[in-house]
Amino acid sequence: AFRFDHIGIGILDYVTKDIEIKAEAGSTAQAKGKRIPLGVGIVGRVARSNERALLQNAAQGQVSGVLPESRAVLCIPITYGESLLGVLNVESREENAFSPQDVLIMSTLADLLATALHNAFVFQKLQQQSITDGLTGIKTRRFFWEALSSNVVARYGGDEFIILMPETGVDQAQALAERLRLWLAQDAMLAEHAITGSFGVASYPSHGFSAEDIIRVADAGMYAAKHEGGNRVSMAEEFGEGETVAAHRQQMSSFIEGFLQRDQSGAEDLDELTATLRRLCGEGEHCDVHVLKESIEALSRAAESREFHAAGHGDMVARYAELIGRALALPPDEIVELGYAGRVHDVGKIFVPERIVAKAGPLTDAEFELMKSHARVGAEIVATIPGSVMLQKAVEHHHEAFDGSGYPNGPCGDAFSP
Repeated sequence: AFRFDHIGIGILDYVTKDIEIKAEAGSTAQAKGKRIPLGVGIVGRVARSNERALLQNAAQGQVSGVLPESRAVLCIPITYGESLLGVLNVESREENAFSPQDVLIMSTLADLLATALHNAFVFQKLQQQSITDGLTGIKTRRFFWEALSSNVVARYGGDEFIILMPETGVDQAQALAERLRLWLAQDAMLAEHAITGSFGVASYPSHGFSAEDIIRVADAGMYAAKHEGGNRVSMAEEFGEGETVAAHRQQMSSFIEGFLQRDQSGAEDLDELTATLRRLCGEGEHCDVHVLKESIEALSRAAESREFHAAGHGDMVARYAELIGRALALPPDEIVELGYAGRVHDVGKIFVPERIVAKAGPLTDAEFELMKSHARVGAEIVATIPGSVMLQKAVEHHHEAFDGSGYPNGPCGDAFSP
């Protein structure tokens, strides 16, 4: 909001007697994790003196701040009572960068940070004391048994909760869910307000190898239960289960892992990928669609990892797409498909050279043409999924625009088709 070149929050480490930059923002945010000894540079001096420092017209290289080229610096101690917790450091390459209003706002921010940090430190200390023996300093028996059983209940959304049950089979998990459902249904106060429970169950490795996959399957089961009227336990049976599925998933995973270790660029690589995905999936009704979808998601996550600041982009798009789908009251199966399209919409970037997807500056015309190819390539990859016509369209046309400026086809207005 202020367009300063660096804003950093440093926390005092009382053991090492230095300031560690724990959070930062700005156009040159590269100092996170940096440690500054007390008394060294403007940050260290402010931490030692506990007094605010404001420099407006320093010669370049004379500030001794976080940025070598800074010309103006505002450094404010973060204190709670008499205790120094850290410093708020703001730097700019421009002279006279701080107006009196800026100084007032940043001082107020430092006060707010002091209260927040104090509360966080107190909570952290109390939390540690609750599981640590005061005499020996090691974890308590209570912590040991809680960690051993490790059953966790967590709030996942507005009215959604997750129960994590290690070393529990799917039958046991369904039995527990049924007991909870019955307990809710028999509660007189809840019944008066027509409150019931809808449960979805998923298990490792039958429904996935990652936490995200398992949660997604359980989430789909829960929404299926709600769609059927609620007050029931459901499991997404179409995803399959058992040792056969686990072995099939391992086979597909081995191929994907080997494929990602090579450079992929040509049409022959794409042909090999799609042909192998179809072969490993199986023919017709024997095709394990869920394992195939998992494999395409793995490709999409690999593509994200090659692009700066893209980690989690597919999951974010999927989340927004699902929220919109639910607001439109779409059927649960369409919402699941919508979320999947969001997660894999950029899978075609796995065939765009890393020097292009990771390029910091503008792309040349030739590079942009290669970048644009990811939409069609992605559609070819998801075409390996049986019955995926709408999914292919979603991936191929996710860069189209209503004014006709998008790609690959560039339709506009009424030219868009469902």
